[in-house]
Amino acid sequence: MHVLGGDTNEGPELTVTVAAIGVVPIEQAVTRLGMRTGDLMFLSGSVGSGAALAAARLFNLQSTLFDEENYRPPTRLAEGKLLRGIASACMDTSDGLLATLDQLMRLNGVKVRITQPLEHLLHPRAEEVRRAVDLPAFPFIAGHHGEFELVFTIPPSRRAQLRQAAEGIGWAPLEIGRVEEGTGLFLGGKPVDGARVRNLLSDVGGNLQAYLEGLLALAPHRDVDQNS
Repeated sequence: MHVLGGDTNEGPELTVTVAAIGVVPIEQAVTRLGMRTGDLMFLSGSVGSGAALAAARLFNLQSTLFDEENYRPPTRLAEGKLLRGIASACMDTSDGLLATLDQLMRLNGVKVRITQPLEHLLHPRAEEVRRAVDLPAFPFIAGHHGEFELVFTIPPSRRAQLRQAAEGIGWAPLEIGRVEEGTGLFLGGKPVDGARVRNLLSDVGGNLQAYLEGLLALAPHRDVDQNS
């Protein structure tokens, strides 16, 4: 038996999962590698639903505001196929947006900068939870419980191609930032310790209250500096 990829985890209960494997022509494959300085960065849709579910549980709001029925991430199969020949790199947000960007940044040896206010990236239901618990947007995009949206980059020369193709399937991807020369993860002009974000849940032993406090401590003073 060989492990081909994916998460290898352990837990106290039996969990049965299913994996689907497909075949893509090698010349059409879109991988996590290929980001270049100057590329534009997009999301296939708004994020934060996974963290909203966690926050609703932590603050006992599941019965009134957000529960498992509200957490139904879309499957972005059509969008993923459309990105062949357009995207330079792509990865899903199953571990949270910031964890995804941190991995892409490290794999490609580039600097990644979010230029949009973080509230603009949140799903409306996630924003509703955020307001109810009176938290900044940062923990909702940094939380370990993500969704399955796609983060992808394109060269600026393919912007019109992406727009035309997306309109053909009724899709409106969100432009969230850019790829720059250097290394690091930035929210506007503020650097973020992506490695710390990715490891924090394990570092606090799974304690959710300590995890939230740790995320808030890692949040930049302002989510995004629009002048950067």
